[in-house]
Amino acid sequence: MLYPFFYMLHASFQTQAQYQGTKSGLSLSTWSQLFHSQPILRELLNSMMVSTASVVIVVVVATAGGFALAPDQIPGAKPAFLLVSRDVRAAAVDRHPRGTSTSAS
Repeated sequence: MLYPFFYMLHASFQTQAQYQGTKSGLSLSTWSQLFHSQPILRELLNSMMVSTASVVIVVVVATAGGFALAPDQIPGAKPAFLLVSRDVRAAAVDRHPRGTSTSAS
């Protein structure tokens, strides 16, 4: 399962001649060429900014939703909370079928 990732990483440290087997060893020339020919650092920074903003938005919305669905806050929130938590409990029960134990007795 990890072999494809190891293979990609190993191949990224080889020149084309090394990859084809005419030379041996490892080289950083492909990585150097990548960073000099493409704005890769800027693209990584853009991705980091987008993913960080997404996580912040999800945390804020989920926190507000959790507060709104707190059972004692608004009428009708308790059935909605129970409906959502029922699905979570059902998923947990499906992981441990009846008759199997997760603890040593």
